[in-house]
Amino acid sequence: MESYVAKKSAWAVLNFWRILSCILIIPIFTTIYKIFLLKNETITFYEDKIVVRKGVLTRNEKTFAFQGVYAVSVRQGLGGRIFGYGKVDADFVGVHDLHLDSIKDPDKLAEFLQTRIVKREEMRKEDVLMMMRGYRQ
Repeated sequence: MESYVAKKSAWAVLNFWRILSCILIIPIFTTIYKIFLLKNETITFYEDKIVVRKGVLTRNEKTFAFQGVYAVSVRQGLGGRIFGYGKVDADFVGVHDLHLDSIKDPDKLAEFLQTRIVKREEMRKEDVLMMMRGYRQ
């Protein structure tokens, strides 16, 4: 006859290192995935168009008309200043504005875009009116 039956506890499996590794595994994989996505996104500027390509398993490509630029701004936080990345916002002639996050060396892109800034006398009347409406909002 049995005096006592010892059973193993499932809680013993959950030691400190296993819990820590489970907590860190998900953020590590999501970080690697986001880095992979960022590295597979390109923005190519041509004389008359901008082509944005992104995607890993499926490719997505958007093409925008590039007639000129009204304004360019660069934003960098402390981490961006240290590691050399930032956000570039550009107001383009026409409908689309471009907000680019995580741009490596954003000052160089801003310098390139500033060479394409349209002077007021070169603007069409419709573009000036649209720009003025945008500033009032």
